Amino acid sequence: MTLQYFNNMSILELSIMAPPLELSAAQLRVMASTARTRIVGALAQHGRLSAREMAAHIGQPVSGVYHHIDQLERVGLVRLVATRPSARRPEKLYGLISEQLSARAASRTASGRAALAQVARRFLTAAARSVAAALSSDAAVTDGQMRNTSVRRIQMRLDRKALIQFNAELDALLERAQARSGRGKALEFTVALAPAPRPPRTTH
Repeated sequence: MTLQYFNNMSILELSIMAPPLELSAAQLRVMASTARTRIVGALAQHGRLSAREMAAHIGQPVSGVYHHIDQLERVGLVRLVATRPSARRPEKLYGLISEQLSARAASRTASGRAALAQVARRFLTAAARSVAAALSSDAAVTDGQMRNTSVRRIQMRLDRKALIQFNAELDALLERAQARSGRGKALEFTVALAPAPRPPRTTH
């Protein structure tokens, strides 16, 4: 599982040219927070941000963002990179330690897999909340070319060649989704790919 910002999370392999930072289980556990994941995404997109700017990007009070910054700094994912003058006192600017994050190494250990499972639960729970909130308001458009709300669960059978092709197409879709930032309404796109559970054996 790669975290794409974690799987292509891969949603987390945030793309720039430097070699990826292999995440530890501890770092993954810190990333099991929707707010912290959104902070990482904002930093990946904008390079360096103040706590005030992060708060604006994730829609939380700046007072709550400092806790998330401390957690990300503590495990070596975010660092102070500069300061800039402001009306009251110099404003701290933070950046990512690495703009490419990979969970490949962590996924080979039991603790890393447990942390990835925790991240997946948080991501999927956050996605379910967003869909429910949209459907309970007039924000959801569920069909047509302007559709902005959709829920699909598909089970399929893929041989080795088909799985390789499917992953290539999924990676390309995720890259395009990440590149589309700027004007327009914000949308969330969550991907989960996993082997289907085996049906229980029946005894006669």
